[in-house]
Amino acid sequence: MFGVPVGLRSRALAIAFALAIGLAALAAPAATPVSAVEATDLEMHATATYTLSVNSVNKLHRMIVDLHGDATLPANSVVVTASFPPGIRPVGSSFQVSNTLTTWSCTFSTASMVCRNTSPFVAHTGAPYFRVGLAVSGPVTGNVVSTVDPFGTVHESNEGNNTGVTTYHFT
Repeated sequence: MFGVPVGLRSRALAIAFALAIGLAALAAPAATPVSAVEATDLEMHATATYTLSVNSVNKLHRMIVDLHGDATLPANSVVVTASFPPGIRPVGSSFQVSNTLTTWSCTFSTASMVCRNTSPFVAHTGAPYFRVGLAVSGPVTGNVVSTVDPFGTVHESNEGNNTGVTTYHFT
């Protein structure tokens, strides 16, 4: 008879111990997961090579600027530039930007284009697709260098994807 009370007592202690461990696990704060916030990153898509006729009517330089992450960049904080080589110049009157809720203001010279966002640039709302006509003086080969955030004013997770080079061969 002595073994029965000890067995019941051991069983009761085992249950109490398991219950205490289970309750402690429920009461312990859960581990905080690593933040799911995606880092801000501007990205320029303008790397290509084209061979076009000097007489082509569809001479366009194209750039796509993408914003990754969870940030909204305020108006006038994003700069997009394109530098044009001798013999290839932008035609500002044929400039267009589409696929975006963000508005842009651009200025043009014979060798460059500079655009700024005039409204907030919100990630995941469309990557602005910039198009500007090109005027060429004759057969020429040159590189157009397109850059987003050329002065590094936006803190980004990857500064290495802010420039694209498009090579044009006009024959």
